[in-house]
Amino acid sequence: MKQYIFKILAISILSLIIGFSLHFAQIKNFNINLYILILVFYNVIYGATHYRLCKQLTSKKFSLTFLSFSVLKLLILMSLMGTMLFLNRENVLFIAVTILSHYLVFSINDIISIMAKIKGQKQNQGDLKHE
Repeated sequence: MKQYIFKILAISILSLIIGFSLHFAQIKNFNINLYILILVFYNVIYGATHYRLCKQLTSKKFSLTFLSFSVLKLLILMSLMGTMLFLNRENVLFIAVTILSHYLVFSINDIISIMAKIKGQKQNQGDLKHE
């Protein structure tokens, strides 16, 4: 879990650097407050679901749990995007690009992390069988 937190922090710091660069470049319709809010939301959602998935890793229903959490995250994030688009119609492109790009980056990181944990768990089980 610590490794995942460090990766999330690295992604967040890189994202903040990009966000502040865009803010200081005075890109039209760029709202740094919304950008940070979206980033914090992603950190909370992905951190919480990753924690729960790591707890379920040994469960026989892990596949179902993983898929359920993936669908739940997607629904929550699309609801967030719909709400933000409805409330901030002048920032439609900014909100859509920000939410979808963060979704892509955070999802890739989440999948890579979970796959590494599964692979590590299988290797540990294989080592125990050989002893």
